[in-house]
Amino acid sequence: MNDIRILVTGVGAIVAPSIIKNYKVVTERNIYVVGVDIKSYVNNKYVDKYYQYKKPTDNDYIEVLLDICKKENIQFIIPLVDSELFILAKNKQLFKENGITICVNDPDTIELVQNKYRLYKYLEKYNLAVPESYTFSSLEEFLDDSKLLGYPNKPIAYKPVISSGSRGFRIIDENINYEDYLFNQKPDSKYINIDFFTESIKKCNRIPKMMLMEYVEGDLYNVNVLAKNGETIYAVAGKVQDFAIGNTTKCQIENNSEITDFCKKIASLLKLNGNIGFEVAYTKDKILKLIEINIRVQGQIYSSTLAGINFPYLELKLYLDENLPKNIKVKEICMGRYFEDVLLDRDKQ
Repeated sequence: MNDIRILVTGVGAIVAPSIIKNYKVVTERNIYVVGVDIKSYVNNKYVDKYYQYKKPTDNDYIEVLLDICKKENIQFIIPLVDSELFILAKNKQLFKENGITICVNDPDTIELVQNKYRLYKYLEKYNLAVPESYTFSSLEEFLDDSKLLGYPNKPIAYKPVISSGSRGFRIIDENINYEDYLFNQKPDSKYINIDFFTESIKKCNRIPKMMLMEYVEGDLYNVNVLAKNGETIYAVAGKVQDFAIGNTTKCQIENNSEITDFCKKIASLLKLNGNIGFEVAYTKDKILKLIEINIRVQGQIYSSTLAGINFPYLELKLYLDENLPKNIKVKEICMGRYFEDVLLDRDKQ
């Protein structure tokens, strides 16, 4: 088989090595990986060549990226940065004219999915379960909406309407064990109480559009899906067993058809393409609800590769119109993740 040359953006992200590794474990062909990031230097051992590039808000972002692609004879662009998905989608045709495929959905779909509140309301119209939610941009609205969600008898959560990762996400719960919280919890805990929130928000000069939502307290799952025009080709669900710094650090792959069928319905409704990451969770009453969609390859994707389905590589084969393996039996493995130390070049920092 012919070798493939790809460019991966955001290779300085903490999850980038575990995503790029999926291309490097392929045995049937060589995949040459060019990595780009806004940092001057990134030590990612799975990248064959590295370039510093621009922020998507820079006027010459597309020009610089296209120049790198031409220089390196790139065939596919794999974006890992949420903030660049929309602009890349709008420029798909320009890159296509230069023989480069950007693995990204259409602009309208990206815009809908990245606006979490709008996505919830859209899915509700089709009777797909999502957390009850409201938007707020003032303390008064927040307090009113919190009562509608049953607070303080029930924990609630908030996050920006548009954000990536776990940025801005907090859980408000009056049943916090303060002795445990103050002396045992790590400083990245997402739990706060309402007094801390109200006093903090009073000090803010501006409040972005936020979403207050029901906190779904049951088991959380990451689901990897590969789809074509809304039709799911592969789907693998992993139960989150541990979490740190906004990323899954331990998960258990499960053959759970309820979860994968639920995600397939959403993929079909939105006519999604390529690698998509779903976060879903069960309520205490065992009702499955969508938490959010990552409309790109997500960080814990290597768990699916270990379970038998290499989503990143199979996406490339899909775009190349190559035969995809059928009836893959997913192994119910458990995967843990950890930090790895690397030696940096001091002169390049």
